Amino acid sequence: MTDPTEIVVARDHILDAPMPIGTAAASSRSLSDAIKFRWKSAFIIAVVLSAASVGTIWHFVEPKYVVVSQLEIDPVVQPILRRDASADISRHYNIYVATQRGTILSPDLIAEALESPKVREVPPLQGKGDQVSLVLSKLTVRRIPGTELLRLGMIGQQPETLAAIVNSIAQAYLRRHEDEKRELDELVLQSLRDERASLDAQRKAKATEIQTLQAEGSNGAEPNFDAAITIYHENLIAVQRKHSVAEMKLNVIKSGAEKDGATELTLGNIEAYKAQDPQLNAMKTQLRSVKMEPFQDEAVGRGKSHPDVKSRPQRISALEDGIAQREKEIREEYLRDEISRLQSDILEAEIEEEMIQLALAKVYSRNMGSSRQDHVIADIGHEREFVERALEQVRNKIWSVRVEQKRMSRVKLKSPARAPSNPNLDKRPKFSVVACIACFFLSGAFTFIRHRVDSRIRTPVEVSQGLGVRILGSVHHVQEANGSPLSLEHGLREPVRGISTVLLSLSEERKSRSRLITSPTPGSGKSSLAVNLARSIGATGRKVLLVDGDNHRQGVSRVLQMSDGPGLREFLLGECPADLVIHALPSEPFRLLAAGSADDCFSDIVANQNAQKRLRDLFLEYDEIIVDSPPVLANSHAVILATLVDEVVLVLRAGRSSREEAEASKQCLASVGCHAVGAILNGVDPKQVKYGYGYGYSYGYAGSDQNSQG
Repeated sequence: MTDPTEIVVARDHILDAPMPIGTAAASSRSLSDAIKFRWKSAFIIAVVLSAASVGTIWHFVEPKYVVVSQLEIDPVVQPILRRDASADISRHYNIYVATQRGTILSPDLIAEALESPKVREVPPLQGKGDQVSLVLSKLTVRRIPGTELLRLGMIGQQPETLAAIVNSIAQAYLRRHEDEKRELDELVLQSLRDERASLDAQRKAKATEIQTLQAEGSNGAEPNFDAAITIYHENLIAVQRKHSVAEMKLNVIKSGAEKDGATELTLGNIEAYKAQDPQLNAMKTQLRSVKMEPFQDEAVGRGKSHPDVKSRPQRISALEDGIAQREKEIREEYLRDEISRLQSDILEAEIEEEMIQLALAKVYSRNMGSSRQDHVIADIGHEREFVERALEQVRNKIWSVRVEQKRMSRVKLKSPARAPSNPNLDKRPKFSVVACIACFFLSGAFTFIRHRVDSRIRTPVEVSQGLGVRILGSVHHVQEANGSPLSLEHGLREPVRGISTVLLSLSEERKSRSRLITSPTPGSGKSSLAVNLARSIGATGRKVLLVDGDNHRQGVSRVLQMSDGPGLREFLLGECPADLVIHALPSEPFRLLAAGSADDCFSDIVANQNAQKRLRDLFLEYDEIIVDSPPVLANSHAVILATLVDEVVLVLRAGRSSREEAEASKQCLASVGCHAVGAILNGVDPKQVKYGYGYGYSYGYAGSDQNSQG
């Protein structure tokens, strides 16, 4: 009876020149084939991975709030006191802003801000470590390009706390800036007041001296004239030396020449000047504190992954840069103050030199007689005028400082921080998109690698090009057709006739009459194929013998639904003659030699020379002999049976048989001098085979689970 799920699609041509063994077709393992064969599994894997990744992201990644406050810093402040009013200090703006940024990021300022009552009213920041370190790890201070704004921002999940901390930091910075400005102004005012008091005392002394000279009205000679002249000359030489040194230093500073001891002349007291700067001292103290943190990491439990440890090199670098910039700014201020001081010293030296010369003239005039008394009084009057002019300049400077104190601060709050009502930094959608894309790429890569390493044969192209074996036909694997068994039998007739025609054509070329139908491993459907080939060849009028050589499974008998009885085993042992073991079936155009009773020593029976001679003599009585043997790799007597026939046909199961198994089968057959005349691929998916490879019929596939023997 014909298997209703069996169909053989024969090739319309034979590959006369197959590719060398082991040469795989490039297209059979390409990316397009991987997508074609495995796109469903790849899609399922990608969807599962994407769903897991997206779920993980949305579960563990939390949206964050961004809280921002802005400070405005004026780029230019009018120079006051001893600064040159024509100097352009706008080039120092960037340095000044960087210095202010370092001040804001100082731990002592952060600690002061955290002591604010408004900060204490809100919950503390969530995280490991002390609050100062947490704030420094979340706080960013940067200048907005193209503006005069300094942006203070924090990112986290507590908007109310972040807003309170940012506003408190801004207020603490503004207070510190005002305190530093006030302290500096007070120092300048105190210096000017002392200078004013000194000049006022000189002015009063000159007035008293004039009154005394006018009251004396004496024309006598100056007592101790020589001693007085010597003292005045020594004082004059000292003043002239002071005047020369001051001019030399002033010229060196203005020319910018730092050579021949100029550095020692101009920067001799700069360290003391730096030591008086509170901002520089604060940054140096902060730098020392940061550099001491490594000795405290183990005590406070900070590991290498702690934000403070990771950001420590950046904080040290920022503080060192700020210190260098501040020292540069202090140096420039020191040089400007030094210029002003030297100019003042030169002016004082000139005044003092004039006063000494006037005093000398007075001494000479007094010594010369009363006619010179009026000139001395006039000279003292001129000295008093010089002192009064200097006093007026000091008063003007004091007034300028007081005016500057009443002006608005250079730094002011532009906009305070406000807690946003909704998160404004949610990275979950972006992370989800990236994760989905990555999952699809990983799924595709995994599918492609799996497809590349999969050596199972699926298409006839892989047989002909990968194994170097010509394709005799292929069997499509489709759904069972509707209709009666008779209609299926009619549909199978032409495809089976095609493959049998190919075999008969090869038989005529090779002068062969017997062929072995075998497979590398069980489950390839060779028994059903052998029965169908016997039917087709027998329908041509030839005398056909179908031999069931599988003594263990007896696949042909099961396909034909025959009961056990004497067969090939008994014939080879000589227990039964050929007439008793060869059966002529009523509905089949061939004769059947069944397998006989099962025997574990069947290989030894087949290997017996007398048994082989008896079988060869039997083959001479028939036109065509088809032997269904066990799989080559499953049973040894398949190779022995191959030596008794003219040619071997290898049956492979698409999607189950591998190239390694097929190669091993070919090598086993080649070891006894037998070679496969061709191969038939069973169970081919018609969607994976282009139309035109066979006849194009597809009703089922040869060898269902119950009929695929061997």
